[in-house]
Amino acid sequence: MRAATLIRGLALAAGLFLPLLVSGPAAAFGDCSAPGYLASVEERMEGLAVDCTEVDRFQIETPKGGRQVRIVRTSELPTTDIPVLVREIRRGIEQSAARLSSVGAFAPADITIWISHLLPEPAADDEELDEVDGQIVGADDGCRMALYPASTGRRGLAITAAHEFFHCVQASEFPDTYDRASSSWWVEGTAEWFANLVFPGTGTSDGFVSEFDSVSHDTALTAMEYESVVFFFWLGERQGSGAIGRLMRAVQQPGEPAQQDALAAFLPAEEWQDFAEAYLSRRIRQPGGRAIASSPFPGDIYVWGEGSHSHEISARRFILARAQLEFGCGVWSVGEQSVAGTRAYREGSGSWQEELPERIVSDGGTPRVFQMAGFGTGPEGFSLRIEAFKDACQGCPATAAATGSLDQCLIGTWELVSGGYGAMIEEQLRQTGIFEHIDYPDLHRHFVLEPNGRYRQSPSEGGESGSMSERTPEGKLWQGFSNLRLETEGSWSADGNVLQLCEEQKSVSVDLTVIDPKGREERLDQDHEVTGTLSLLRSREYECSGNSLSLIEALPGAPAVRWEYRRQQ
Repeated sequence: MRAATLIRGLALAAGLFLPLLVSGPAAAFGDCSAPGYLASVEERMEGLAVDCTEVDRFQIETPKGGRQVRIVRTSELPTTDIPVLVREIRRGIEQSAARLSSVGAFAPADITIWISHLLPEPAADDEELDEVDGQIVGADDGCRMALYPASTGRRGLAITAAHEFFHCVQASEFPDTYDRASSSWWVEGTAEWFANLVFPGTGTSDGFVSEFDSVSHDTALTAMEYESVVFFFWLGERQGSGAIGRLMRAVQQPGEPAQQDALAAFLPAEEWQDFAEAYLSRRIRQPGGRAIASSPFPGDIYVWGEGSHSHEISARRFILARAQLEFGCGVWSVGEQSVAGTRAYREGSGSWQEELPERIVSDGGTPRVFQMAGFGTGPEGFSLRIEAFKDACQGCPATAAATGSLDQCLIGTWELVSGGYGAMIEEQLRQTGIFEHIDYPDLHRHFVLEPNGRYRQSPSEGGESGSMSERTPEGKLWQGFSNLRLETEGSWSADGNVLQLCEEQKSVSVDLTVIDPKGREERLDQDHEVTGTLSLLRSREYECSGNSLSLIEALPGAPAVRWEYRRQQ
């Protein structure tokens, strides 16, 4: 017991006499016992009589020369742990000074560190009432810092000292912007990054990473505080520690809009996009290589189901935009419009691509899901509209129907007996009263439904012929003769009494001869073939019995069309 007491006494005495051994010029520190001295950094000390004692003083080297650091305590602080507390604080400051040159030509003023005996007080503007581990204020004798061992514990003092040390650097280098509300995002984010640079792999920032996960989908980077450290982890890893110093110098304009303009100029758009992708891919690492403990929110889900849909995705300036794009069963034709900012997509854990596939086929029981990552640094922020049109002829899954599921009566080769599009067109032309004679050619005379779910429609051999004539009021006769060859093919299925025809390919050939009143002929030949991914879906009610097949198709705003077929085979 006596030995332990003696050791603690010697350690305390060494701390008290150490200022006499410090080399270099002594700093003009103020009297920490003077009224208002400690109150400048801790308002709860206002009006209290203070018995303040210096327990350590040492010199650090910075890119701008030597600086003096002293550590003080008040009489209310228990003396038992003072040597340990001083050791940890000094370790944090000295290691911070050693790493500062990697950030840039920065330096703090001389520093007074008060080891506070107070219990930590919750931050007044923090909804979750996080405890304050430390705080600083610039003063006429340098930077005054308060540390709270009751909050940090012994082990946390060193990294907290490193965080507050960087605040002293900021207060010295950027006195006009350091304590502005619009600067909190870079002031706190860079200080937390620096503490991790000095003491890598500690995991003390995990809570701030979790907060970034919670708010980054709707909060601009420039509206954050400590949680912005995620961005600085990425920037330091991507461009080195010097980039942090360059960024601080670049954003010294007062006000968030001005700082956003400076940020937009600081990094090109593709770098901001890489930050978005790196975060959502969970590949950002802290100094020292430890992966951040992040669980990103993947974004709202935008679903493409039946029919065609257009979805708009937007985010304000400097918000990390993200979304999940879900495509249901079918074949989709996809297009992007109204793009502001940058974006990229990936499916599952695949690589990021700048554009969505123009054609997305989803033929399984699970929809295909693409994640989008985007970032907008311009005043308009981020915006994107995605349109996707589903091929109405592709079922789910998009395979030919099994033979056993098809109505066997339908399978075969059918010949048109009456009705159809040709008869409907002829009737409409007759009703105009213009033509003296009309015989419109039949369309789709032959109709073949195959057992593999495919079909084709074709004319008679040589095509389908037609004719019409018109007589002018003066009695002059105009005549027209045509030969039409219309062929279509596609897939078919039957559901109840409804026949679904998915028209995928069409070819048309027309030979037209016009004879004027003097008997002169003029001929017109035209061939046309259409082949496309998306198809036209035709639905017709049917009755099939033996060798007869009747079809009825309802047309919007027009009479229904009826076909009567007889079986050939």
